[in-house]
Amino acid sequence: MKWVYVYSDGTEDLGQHRVGLGDRFVDVVAVLAVDLVPVPEHGLVLLSPVAVAPTLVLLAPDGLTMNPWYWLATQTKSGRAFFRFTMAHPHWLFGFLRAANKFKWVNPGIYKFTHRYIDDEKVRSDLYARWTTMRGFRPDLRQLRNTIRKRNIPVHLFYGRYDRIIRAKRGERFRKGIEVQCHLQLLPTGHQLLQPEHLNMIVAAITS
Repeated sequence: MKWVYVYSDGTEDLGQHRVGLGDRFVDVVAVLAVDLVPVPEHGLVLLSPVAVAPTLVLLAPDGLTMNPWYWLATQTKSGRAFFRFTMAHPHWLFGFLRAANKFKWVNPGIYKFTHRYIDDEKVRSDLYARWTTMRGFRPDLRQLRNTIRKRNIPVHLFYGRYDRIIRAKRGERFRKGIEVQCHLQLLPTGHQLLQPEHLNMIVAAITS
């Protein structure tokens, strides 16, 4: 059995991904139901099966580093209060993002990605619940690398070459010291890795 971490920004149809993965990854990977929960920083939770997983596959994992905005919004009292207010009253953020996009202060990909979270009230509510619920989970990356090296666990990291949300340099930092076991591959896409045209590349990398 192989383990796969499926990251979603909460706006994708995970049911379709489950079908797609079931068709393409048959007898290659086992997709756990918990992996299909769209939780930012969810990669921290999945690190626990590493001790028993013969192969670990991570698709654009954002749990390998602490995003400064995530830290501010979840690890400080004032940040959590401001985060809660913004998710309930996002109008000021809408205005700021429009201005930032107009004057090219932010990358267009980040602008579109951010709008996916704040345009819909339920998505905002879910985002707040996920971030605050998961704020206590932090991986011990040194121990994780030691476990991977000691058990010689193959690890495959996949990132989008044009992804401006989760950059491949995070994976490069993580694999230092475990280059023999940990392989990183860039897919010709942005943040959305689970697209039909990329599944063959992912399967080929895992099974090679």
